[in-house]
Amino acid sequence: MPAQPPADSPFPAFAVCPIRLLIIGGNALIAYGSERLTQDCDCAVVATDERELSSTLSKAGYVFSERFDSFSRYIHLGRIKPTVDVMLLDETTFEKLWIESREVTLDCQQLRVPKPLHLVALKLHALKQNPDRMGKDWEDIKFLLDTTRGEWTHEELSVLAERYASEEIQQLLRKSNYL
Repeated sequence: MPAQPPADSPFPAFAVCPIRLLIIGGNALIAYGSERLTQDCDCAVVATDERELSSTLSKAGYVFSERFDSFSRYIHLGRIKPTVDVMLLDETTFEKLWIESREVTLDCQQLRVPKPLHLVALKLHALKQNPDRMGKDWEDIKFLLDTTRGEWTHEELSVLAERYASEEIQQLLRKSNYL
């Protein structure tokens, strides 16, 4: 049985948010059947839509905490619900992810997650930016590639790897027979 999303998740707020958003990170892997544990909730939105998401989250007891390069973090005032990390994307990138996204049920809410190969691209990019994530992200990449092997081609993965992965990760993908 797959792991469950964090207790008292923000998913009900996500489900009523008036903008399009995608669940990414650990909860997206859970939606695809991973046993992965996660303590936060990650989502992706068009950067210009963050104000609407912030408003929706505030009604659920969240406040803005901090901003990183392409992420915003929201924490729950009562610390009852998990931290929400919001990946801020440009319209073109978000649209590419949205078009092929899939509807899933998380915490009894209908939400959307990127297709597995797009999640792999996000993980490859995260690893390239922060190699210290290797232990967690490599296992996620292997899970997604192994469980969806018939849904992607070596050529598709090669294009993503060349664009988003470090040379070290590209070599690891080749050694593991993904490329």
